[in-house]
Amino acid sequence: MTLQEFIDRTGINPSVEEFEKINDLYMAIPNLDKDTFCKDYKNHRFSVIISLLFGEHQRLQSVVDESHKAEIEVVRSLLTKFGDEVRPHCVKLIGEAQVVKIKLEGLMPLGEEDRTWLIYNARFN
Repeated sequence: MTLQEFIDRTGINPSVEEFEKINDLYMAIPNLDKDTFCKDYKNHRFSVIISLLFGEHQRLQSVVDESHKAEIEVVRSLLTKFGDEVRPHCVKLIGEAQVVKIKLEGLMPLGEEDRTWLIYNARFN
C-alpha cells in the first residue's frame, strides 16, 4: 500500500517514518485487504496490545532472517567443498533459485540441473 492510499482510506497523514511502520504492520498480516486494514487501523491505532504483538512479530522475523542468512552461508560452504554431490540437500534447505544464485555468484560450475533451471526460470528479453 502506498502512503497516499493509506491517507485516502483513513484520513490520517503520518510521517514517512510512521507510515513505514504502519505498512510493515499491514504486510505482516496475510490475506487482509487494504480497506479492512485501514478501517481497523483507524479504530485501533493506539492499541498497546497490537503494538506489543507487532513488536514481537518483528523480533521473530529478524530471528528468521538471521537463520536464513546462516543457512545460505552453510549451503555456500557445502557447495564449495562438495559441489553437486550435496545439491539435492541444499535445494531442500534453501530452494533451487538460491542454490543456482550461489553457484553463479561463486563462479562455481553449473550442472545439468542448474542449466535446466536457468532455461525454464530466467527471464530473457
